Amino acid sequence: MDKGNRKGTILIHESDSDLRRVIALHLEHLEWRVLQSKTVDFAIRLLEREEPDILIAEFDPPYTKKISLIDHFREINGNASESILILMVLNHVEREILNQQKPDIVFHKPFDVRNVSRKIDHLLSKRKHKSSLQ
Repeated sequence: MDKGNRKGTILIHESDSDLRRVIALHLEHLEWRVLQSKTVDFAIRLLEREEPDILIAEFDPPYTKKISLIDHFREINGNASESILILMVLNHVEREILNQQKPDIVFHKPFDVRNVSRKIDHLLSKRKHKSSLQ
């Protein structure tokens, strides 16, 4: 995670600019550094350059490019215990394909943006507690 006043860096990949902006503004207000991408190709470039701690990505058809983005995120972060994958899906997402990605958190559109930060904080605190027990 980033040092200083920021909690860490989050990359949001979402083609809907309004949703992307609302999520970004909410997380920035909570002291996260937020990167935004409308396209998978730009998101991959940001991943390689910025190495974010958290990826929040839309996951809808066609899946091939989205899976490539997730694979890049995992390659860059390796087994980092603090990296988090969050997928935003529509209700008709193919469950098998979604489950293969092993996301930490899944949100079904539409969702309450405030739940994004709550889920991240909850997951990070669980991981912190778990690592302190080891």
